[in-house]
Amino acid sequence: MTASALVLGNEGRERFVRPETLALRDQIAKRYKIEVALEQPDTTVEEYERLHDGPLYRTAPDRCCGDRKLAIIRRVLVNFDAWMSGIRRDQSEDRAAAPIVGWDHKCGAVEGVAGLVRACRRRRP
Repeated sequence: MTASALVLGNEGRERFVRPETLALRDQIAKRYKIEVALEQPDTTVEEYERLHDGPLYRTAPDRCCGDRKLAIIRRVLVNFDAWMSGIRRDQSEDRAAAPIVGWDHKCGAVEGVAGLVRACRRRRP
């Protein structure tokens, strides 16, 4: 992967990757002439649920998030010094105090930049 690359994490729920997300990925790659990778977990959702006797996000959400999302981030971050996040403060109580720039201890003290943290979700009519 090059120094100027964009990686979209997909926790393996392909059916939840919106078409507009994939279109944006393609637009960014074309406009900036960079690689935009869609990273996947090591197992499909079906395999993961079979290994854990059902949907783990219901009984152990932190473990599920670690296995499905954070594992992707950790795997990809070995090639980078910093990463950006699309989180917003209005998404949850846990994210309400999210800094714009900070250290993400879950990802091995890698600096995270949350450029959208102050944005609010627009309500659709």
